[in-house]
Amino acid sequence: MTYVMPSAPEEQNMAHAQDKCAIALVVPHLGGGTMRHVYEMARAWSQQGYPLWVLVSTGRILQLTFYQAGEAVRQLVFPYDRDFLIRVFRESGVGLLHYHNFYTLHEPLLSLPDALDVPYAVTLHDYYTICPWIYLVGPDERYCGEPETDACDACLRMKREQMHGARQADSIVSWRSGWYRWLLGAGSVFVPHQDVAERLARYFPAVRFQIFENPEVVSAPVIHSMPPADDGGHIRRVACIGALTRAKGGEVLLACARAAAQHDMPVEFVLFGTLSQDVMRGAQRPLPKNLRILGRYHETDVYLQIVAEKIDFFWFPPLWPETYSYTLSIPIRLGLPVLGSNLGAVGARIEAHGWGETYPWDADTQEILARILAFDCTRYAGRGDAITNDHFPPAQELYGPLLSDRRAGVLMQWEVWQRMANTLRKSHLPYDLYLDELRELYIDESGSRSVLRLLLHAEQRSLAKWLLDKIIRLGRQMLAYVLSLVV
Repeated sequence: MTYVMPSAPEEQNMAHAQDKCAIALVVPHLGGGTMRHVYEMARAWSQQGYPLWVLVSTGRILQLTFYQAGEAVRQLVFPYDRDFLIRVFRESGVGLLHYHNFYTLHEPLLSLPDALDVPYAVTLHDYYTICPWIYLVGPDERYCGEPETDACDACLRMKREQMHGARQADSIVSWRSGWYRWLLGAGSVFVPHQDVAERLARYFPAVRFQIFENPEVVSAPVIHSMPPADDGGHIRRVACIGALTRAKGGEVLLACARAAAQHDMPVEFVLFGTLSQDVMRGAQRPLPKNLRILGRYHETDVYLQIVAEKIDFFWFPPLWPETYSYTLSIPIRLGLPVLGSNLGAVGARIEAHGWGETYPWDADTQEILARILAFDCTRYAGRGDAITNDHFPPAQELYGPLLSDRRAGVLMQWEVWQRMANTLRKSHLPYDLYLDELRELYIDESGSRSVLRLLLHAEQRSLAKWLLDKIIRLGRQMLAYVLSLVV
């Protein structure tokens, strides 16, 4: 594509970048803890004086946001164009790329380090590099036990039709080999917990994994809520939290609630969150009366909600080896004990910090209910636990020699880049989309996904639909013009 060079007035309107080299965080738009970590990192690094790009990929539609002094200040949205993206990164002085996850990431973005001749770092927030299904679960959505390669290949064949928007894998060996080579080229490979490092090291023994536990930048007030005294007679109020899928223990929660209701056990369950659609479809009958589902929550509000519900303790029933879990930290800030399965980082964090107890992840319903009824809440009362990892370290400390100032002192050509992005949208999308009209939706970190999906879907529309959209838009513009003359 041919780009028009800026005119003299536009040249004079360019703003100087700061003295430090720019960092680009590259991530697929998946939501959840990964996106939270990326946005918090963007604010932290930019507050430390580093010009910061966040590149979010929804398919080949890219959302490129610039952070300065802890705030998102500029944004470009455009369909993937290699030359344009490389130009923006070169002209803004990007000296380091930091990838966060790869599931649904537009694959050509992996070649950016070579094209820019800059180092790259990686944070692995899940197990996608060793398992295309991300969570190390089998068809039953339970931990697969990481079997031999023949069993993994059989699982790949069984689930191939479910891989929407993901890279296809011919065999598990070739899949892991490809990622192994790419990870070996990274200057740093970070993981959020030692359990993740040990699990991945079995497949990538030459990769040096660095533990960088997710800093928890929390603006909500910390409210300490001591668990009620357990006199052995009151009904135990047990809470779960989050969007519980089958792998996160949604079916386990349902089964335990039903069994407890059937046997008149003195326990009630409260879910601060939701049950996934597949869990609800599998329910096939009304929910038990001893289970209350409160729906989605905002972290700034959930602390007071938990206190109001007078919860005895929290229960974490995941059936896959979670890599961190922000939700685990919520009851800890309140001083509430936790009971959890012993799988992955959830169980490891509980055991390492003395926050509660764990049980075998594959325990049956009867065993789990026995542990729930026997869990001694008072043992953990007043222990004063807190989350101390509440800020990001200096970027130079984390990245070390990867972070160089050799590309600092460049010009930020906003007017030029914006015009190019507009041209790309008009050339590759079926109707004109103007960034100013969508700015509020794009700048909202939690609300941009639906808009980006719309853009991705728009590329697939037929030529007839594209022409109809053009005619309708032109007609509306002409009608508005005629009305303005009449009025």
